[in-house]
Amino acid sequence: MSRWIWSGTVLLLTVGGNEAAGVDFTFAIWSDTHFGAYDGGGYRDNSAGDIASLAGTPYPPQIGGTVGPIEFVLVTGDITDNTAFMQYQDNDGMTDDDFISCINRWFTMPVYEITGNHDSYNEPGATQIRSAITGRHGGTSYSFDHQGVHFIGLDGWTSDTEPFHTSALTFLEAHMPLVPAQQPVVIFSHYTPRDPPHAQWDRFFHAVQGHNIILMCHGHEHYPRVGGWRGYDYLVTSDCKVVHGNQAFSVVRIRGAQLVGIGYDWYNNSWRTDALINKPITGTGPHIIVEPVGLATGTTWSVDPPADHFGVRNGGGGTLNYEIIAHAAWIGVQPTSGSSTGESDDISVIYHVEGLLPGSYQATIEVCDPLALNSPVMLDVQLQIRPVPGDLDVDFDVDQEDFGRFQACVSGAGIAQHASQCAGARLDSDDDVDAGDVAIFRRCLSGPNVTADPTCAQ
Repeated sequence: MSRWIWSGTVLLLTVGGNEAAGVDFTFAIWSDTHFGAYDGGGYRDNSAGDIASLAGTPYPPQIGGTVGPIEFVLVTGDITDNTAFMQYQDNDGMTDDDFISCINRWFTMPVYEITGNHDSYNEPGATQIRSAITGRHGGTSYSFDHQGVHFIGLDGWTSDTEPFHTSALTFLEAHMPLVPAQQPVVIFSHYTPRDPPHAQWDRFFHAVQGHNIILMCHGHEHYPRVGGWRGYDYLVTSDCKVVHGNQAFSVVRIRGAQLVGIGYDWYNNSWRTDALINKPITGTGPHIIVEPVGLATGTTWSVDPPADHFGVRNGGGGTLNYEIIAHAAWIGVQPTSGSSTGESDDISVIYHVEGLLPGSYQATIEVCDPLALNSPVMLDVQLQIRPVPGDLDVDFDVDQEDFGRFQACVSGAGIAQHASQCAGARLDSDDDVDAGDVAIFRRCLSGPNVTADPTCAQ
């Protein structure tokens, strides 16, 4: 796709004010919980409970309005205090001494966690924690999308010198070429960035260059603040385990072409306006989501298979106005266009196999919208056409020549026949070639040069 650099004003004028305003969501950042360390008798529960109940709280005048529903929570490392797996998950039912019990009690929304240095010091805990995170999110570094904004979590390590696990940067370098250059991206990791020269942060910078990084989220410092690094804005979230005067979680709202992030003192129930970022962003337009990502069907020669279905929806902001193009004569789609503001539209795929010989076929269906960040999206379609039952030589009749091949495949009742040349002789629902298959073969006999009935086995 083309790469455009738009200011916030041009984006609104080009996409249209109502369309750009479609992105509207709020998330929280919870950091440095240090499960296993003394928390003053329940402060972690207090901070988590405040996140869970924050919706409706008035923002400070610099922002205006009230906090919307918290749709998910990012956890930016130092989940545990000394890398003990029981501090991550101990299954004892007490919510304040392990991470999983605590989030299960307080959060009904998704929680996305990455590790920090305190989750990395010791074995076997470091491996056990990362294995559990992989089970929850598919990897220790991973990504997800929300309303067209792309989120990337990066696995942490043990020091300012090595802020990332080596696998995290390998993941980032392989992942960023797959992200459209205009798509807004939020990256969350434990350590705040360091100026060059720095081996790992230099690799990070080269991996994200040319992409629309709208915010970086970090922890570690136990102090809420905002900053900038090599052209990128970041928000630091304080710790959520003890009271020391700078305790805070963070709240981020993305609405239309504006991003707001701010710290919230969960002990004094007050906003940290010294940790406030309020800025315009670009790229919050439509985002095509196609589900499932592929279709596969099979049929007998000359028989159209039943219709398939897939869904198209807008995973970003505004309105997705899409067109659907089938790139094969044997595929039709209904409807061929539509629009979505988030709901999934059902699309029918109709197959027309007349004139296709037995064999394997592949095609694509294209879903496109010139204003969508990831247009076009291609849906793969696989079609397998089987010969007429009994037509072992694939000449469209069932005759003595086919019977000779069939006879050589007869195995007897209950004796499986898996020879590749005998696949067409297994005419009933089991794995043998026996009297049941013979009966079907006899029904399908057409004689030489007489096209067999493709429904003869029914």
